[in-house]
Amino acid sequence: MRTVQRFTHRLAGLFQAVSINVRTHWHHCPRCDENTPWIVHAWQGYYRCLRCGTNPVADDNSEG
Repeated sequence: MRTVQRFTHRLAGLFQAVSINVRTHWHHCPRCDENTPWIVHAWQGYYRCLRCGTNPVADDNSEG
């Protein structure tokens, strides 16, 4: 029984560590053309500029 409790405790800790990896980061946004805050969840590949609402890392060269 103790082994199961330790395993579930470690698994819960791992889940918590993964779930809080969302950060705010200031960097240059190519759409806004200035330094803006971004929401970054790098493990999932999620980037969003808080000023214009777009993904500043996405390759937009295919649009034109």
